[in-house]
Amino acid sequence: MLVMDAMGLDPGDLAFDAALYDAGLPSMLGALDGVPRTARAVLLVAHNPGLDELLVHLAGDMPPLTASGKLMTTAAAARFVMPERWDDLPRGCARLIGLARPKELGEL
Repeated sequence: MLVMDAMGLDPGDLAFDAALYDAGLPSMLGALDGVPRTARAVLLVAHNPGLDELLVHLAGDMPPLTASGKLMTTAAAARFVMPERWDDLPRGCARLIGLARPKELGEL
């Protein structure tokens, strides 16, 4: 809920989709296709390897990996500027503007 609060998302808009637990790229793109056109922000929480696939697909190329060769580590968050239409998300359609990995944040 803290992340939703920080993003200005209403907990009443929370939708749970069990199919995203171990989903691959097609399922994640399908879930994004179902986002209402009025949505201004979306928080998609899922697992790897699907999240890695989604991040690379949306960005169009491979973002920097960690020193251990990982992309989306546990509790990592990627932030994108998305296209207006979410019903067709071809490779490279979004702009990655942030990738935060907890171990890279240092001491708070």
